[in-house]
Amino acid sequence: MPGIVDKINQRLPTTDKANVTMGQRVLAMILNGLGFTNDRLYLVPRFFQNQPVDRLIGPGIEAEHLNDDADKRCLDAIANYGTTQLFGEIAFEIGSEQGLLGKSSHLDTTSLTLQGV
Repeated sequence: MPGIVDKINQRLPTTDKANVTMGQRVLAMILNGLGFTNDRLYLVPRFFQNQPVDRLIGPGIEAEHLNDDADKRCLDAIANYGTTQLFGEIAFEIGSEQGLLGKSSHLDTTSLTLQGV
């Protein structure tokens, strides 16, 4: 059973000459977002400077590979593929593999935010 990185790589092949696949880029953005949700993309390499990147993302990957240009190309590829389509396909595939389908009646991916007085 392939992981999420492999599922993303199947749908978003890497077309540039980077050392990092699209799935690895998404993984890096998720890991970065867990601790630094307000940081800008250009700060991602700094987040990974003191992290075991080869163990977290993959062998041969260095913090410098996880730069804002690579992340921007990844986000563009996701937008071109369709964010809802990508999420839906991967969520359905994982739900099928884990035997989760049929155990709940609906999957709501929306959120409600209320601001003001």
